[in-house]
Amino acid sequence: MILRAAIAYWAVVFALGFVLGTIRVLWVIPLVGLIPATLIELPLILTGSGSRQAGWCADLGL
Repeated sequence: MILRAAIAYWAVVFALGFVLGTIRVLWVIPLVGLIPATLIELPLILTGSGSRQAGWCADLGL
């Protein structure tokens, strides 16, 4: 059960990173530059991964 949850968590965070990274590279970097674009993306990826982790930990009773 824990292995399935870990694989699912990895898949969700990977997909989120892929989507946000694509948006950052194609649209945000040309507008604001590399460092500001990364700083814009950082709270989004951390919030997405943290909320998903907290949800699954609550579901599994961990």
